[in-house]
Amino acid sequence: MERPDDAAAPDAASRPRADSAPSLPLPRSQVSPLLPSLRLSAPRTLSLTLLLATLTAFELLFALYWVRLRLLPTLPVFGALAAFAAWVGRGALGEMRGRRREAERREGGKDE
Repeated sequence: MERPDDAAAPDAASRPRADSAPSLPLPRSQVSPLLPSLRLSAPRTLSLTLLLATLTAFELLFALYWVRLRLLPTLPVFGALAAFAAWVGRGALGEMRGRRREAERREGGKDE
């Protein structure tokens, strides 16, 4: 004998499986610009290499501070690294912005 609420419940075949990925409400053409492309390659320019080296130096400074340094000797090194990272990062990110804009111009030219 069926209960009345069983008739309203969808059958197991029409329900999404728990292990399946949820479908996106947007079409793929609208979602793809939102998803980052993860192309892991070596930096091609000096400014990007310097920026990554500066960020690595920050990590090393934090590790040294954690293990052996005191706060006052660490602060001048941190300040110098911060100033250098800001200077190098501005150039590196500006260069990356230029590359992205150039790629967008090339992509825009293909569609027309």
